[in-house]
Amino acid sequence: MAKEINRAKAGSIYGALRKRFRAKDGHSKKSPMDRLVYAMLALRSNSNDAERGLSAIRSSYVDWNEVRVASQRNLSALMRSKGCNPKSAKSITMFLQGLYQEIHTVSIAPIQKMSAKRAREYLQQITGLTAEQSAAIIVRTFDMPVAPVLPAIKRVLTRVGLATQNASDTRVHDVFQAVAAKGKASTAHRVLQMLATDFCLKDDPLCARCPVKKHCPTGQAIETAKKVAKKKAVKKKAAMKKTVKKKAAKKKAAKKKAAKKKAAKKKAVSKRRRPKREAARKVKKKTSRKAGKPNRKSKSPRRKKK
Repeated sequence: MAKEINRAKAGSIYGALRKRFRAKDGHSKKSPMDRLVYAMLALRSNSNDAERGLSAIRSSYVDWNEVRVASQRNLSALMRSKGCNPKSAKSITMFLQGLYQEIHTVSIAPIQKMSAKRAREYLQQITGLTAEQSAAIIVRTFDMPVAPVLPAIKRVLTRVGLATQNASDTRVHDVFQAVAAKGKASTAHRVLQMLATDFCLKDDPLCARCPVKKHCPTGQAIETAKKVAKKKAVKKKAAMKKTVKKKAAKKKAAKKKAAKKKAAKKKAVSKRRRPKREAARKVKKKTSRKAGKPNRKSKSPRRKKK
């Protein structure tokens, strides 16, 4: 039996994310087509780059029909210049071409009349996107929750403890709806995706600065492990420093001992040689006296000047 969803926790997480990203419920002033293209760009880029990419398309082309017939190479270069993934250009072109072939105009009115599931399948068919990507676009554009959710959002929901690692797509979607229960599904999807791209990264999550770290057992465990590792590293560094200091002191003591030993040896040698030197000096002095030579130490008499 599936565990009951912690709706209170889901609501707290949604509130914290809305506050952090300053998100408001409801659609922006963008047209439905603009929202859809923005959602396509946001699949492979962060929200700021997606916003810049959409503004660049709107200012560079007269209408969406001109975007449809535009060179994909030029559109990719435009996306790249604004920080967006150039692959998004292909998805946008395929979507506009698919619409035109279907209804002979560039309008998303037919999609708005479809159910969420049918709209996802239709979008997946004409763009070549995955089911998760198509579902994300439908949620962000029309505020219609539909499974499955993006892997990045599933990662977030799993890490915060609202879903399990092996949960089914339906279960994860139910958890997502619990997060979005107090607001709009499009807003919930947007803030969860922003959390996944800005903080809850796949390989190296930034748990220390995460806005929902107090609700996230995974983040708390990672931070605890980092603190323990840091403490161990500090202890290891202190032990190494102590060992180096001890070795230096030992080396200094050994050097001092060797110098002392050398000085003692030199002194002993000098002491042994002193009697011989004294005897040699006496013999030399005695010999010089017998020969009538003045002693070196005695001063010779000075001659008086005439």
